[in-house]
Amino acid sequence: GGDDDDDGGGGDSDDADADGSDDDGAVNDDNWAAGIGGLMGGGGAKKKKKAPTLGNTFKTQLTNLANTIFQTDPHYIRCIKPNPRQAADDYDDEYIARQLEYIA
Repeated sequence: GGDDDDDGGGGDSDDADADGSDDDGAVNDDNWAAGIGGLMGGGGAKKKKKAPTLGNTFKTQLTNLANTIFQTDPHYIRCIKPNPRQAADDYDDEYIARQLEYIA
Protein backbone atom coordinates (compact mmCIF):
# COMPACT_ATOMS: atom_id res chain seq x y z
CA GLY A 1 0.00 0.00 0.00
CA GLY A 2 0.96 3.61 -0.55
CA ASP A 3 -0.27 6.99 0.47
CA ASP A 4 -2.71 7.25 -2.45
CA ASP A 5 -6.27 7.50 -1.19
CA ASP A 6 -7.78 6.30 -4.44
CA ASP A 7 -6.27 2.80 -4.36
CA GLY A 8 -8.84 1.59 -1.83
CA GLY A 9 -6.12 -0.10 0.16
CA GLY A 10 -6.63 2.00 3.26
CA GLY A 11 -3.13 3.44 3.20
CA ASP A 12 -4.04 6.27 5.56
CA SER A 13 -1.24 7.38 7.85
CA ASP A 14 -3.49 6.68 10.85
CA ASP A 15 -3.51 2.93 10.11
CA ALA A 16 -0.44 1.33 11.68
CA ASP A 17 0.91 -2.20 11.70
CA ALA A 18 1.64 -4.07 14.92
CA ASP A 19 5.23 -2.83 14.85
CA GLY A 20 4.06 0.81 14.97
CA SER A 21 4.82 1.53 11.34
CA ASP A 22 2.43 2.68 8.65
CA ASP A 23 1.90 0.65 5.51
CA ASP A 24 4.75 2.55 3.87
CA GLY A 25 7.13 1.67 6.73
CA ALA A 26 7.16 5.11 8.40
CA VAL A 27 7.16 4.89 12.18
CA ASN A 28 4.43 6.81 13.99
CA ASP A 29 5.56 7.61 17.56
CA ASP A 30 2.13 7.07 19.13
CA ASN A 31 1.56 3.77 17.39
CA TRP A 32 5.09 2.58 18.05
CA ALA A 33 4.81 3.34 21.77
CA ALA A 34 1.46 1.57 21.96
CA GLY A 35 2.92 -1.43 20.12
CA ILE A 36 5.92 -1.65 22.44
CA GLY A 37 3.66 -1.30 25.47
CA GLY A 38 1.57 -4.19 24.20
CA LEU A 39 4.67 -6.34 23.74
CA MET A 40 5.88 -5.52 27.24
CA GLY A 41 2.54 -6.47 28.76
CA GLY A 42 1.69 -2.91 29.72
CA GLY A 43 -1.44 -2.72 27.60
CA GLY A 44 -0.28 0.56 26.05
CA ALA A 45 2.28 3.17 26.85
CA LYS A 46 -0.06 5.98 27.79
CA LYS A 47 1.58 8.23 30.34
CA LYS A 48 -0.35 9.14 33.43
CA LYS A 49 -0.88 12.83 33.86
CA LYS A 50 1.07 14.15 36.78
CA ALA A 51 -0.76 16.28 39.30
CA PRO A 52 -0.02 19.95 38.65
CA THR A 53 2.58 21.41 40.96
CA LEU A 54 1.81 24.37 43.16
CA GLY A 55 4.07 26.53 41.01
CA ASN A 56 2.32 25.48 37.78
CA THR A 57 -1.09 26.08 39.35
CA PHE A 58 -0.03 29.55 40.50
CA LYS A 59 1.43 30.38 37.09
CA THR A 60 -1.76 29.27 35.32
CA GLN A 61 -3.97 31.27 37.68
CA LEU A 62 -1.75 34.35 37.35
CA THR A 63 -1.81 34.10 33.55
CA ASN A 64 -5.61 33.78 33.57
CA LEU A 65 -5.92 36.79 35.88
CA ALA A 66 -3.60 38.88 33.69
CA ASN A 67 -5.59 37.93 30.58
CA THR A 68 -8.84 38.92 32.30
CA ILE A 69 -7.40 42.25 33.42
CA PHE A 70 -6.06 43.06 29.94
CA GLN A 71 -9.47 42.33 28.40
CA THR A 72 -11.29 44.80 30.66
CA ASP A 73 -11.60 48.56 30.60
CA PRO A 74 -11.26 49.36 34.30
CA HIS A 75 -12.61 52.52 35.87
CA TYR A 76 -11.33 53.49 39.28
CA ILE A 77 -13.08 55.49 41.93
CA ARG A 78 -10.67 56.88 44.46
CA CYS A 79 -12.04 57.70 47.88
CA ILE A 80 -10.51 60.72 49.60
CA LYS A 81 -10.35 60.50 53.36
CA PRO A 82 -11.20 63.80 55.02
CA ASN A 83 -8.77 63.33 57.90
CA PRO A 84 -6.46 60.64 59.33
CA ARG A 85 -8.93 59.91 62.14
CA GLN A 86 -11.86 59.58 59.70
CA ALA A 87 -13.95 61.75 61.99
CA ALA A 88 -17.17 63.19 60.61
CA ASP A 89 -17.28 66.84 59.50
CA ASP A 90 -13.55 67.37 60.14
CA TYR A 91 -11.67 68.31 56.97
CA ASP A 92 -7.88 68.48 57.05
CA ASP A 93 -6.93 70.51 53.96
CA GLU A 94 -3.27 69.40 53.92
CA TYR A 95 -4.25 65.75 54.31
CA ILE A 96 -6.74 66.00 51.44
CA ALA A 97 -4.26 67.90 49.21
CA ARG A 98 -1.59 65.24 49.78
CA GLN A 99 -4.00 62.50 48.65
CA LEU A 100 -4.94 64.45 45.55
CA GLU A 101 -1.28 64.95 44.63
CA TYR A 102 -0.68 61.19 44.65
CA ILE A 103 -3.63 60.33 42.42
CA ALA A 104 -3.02 63.04 39.81
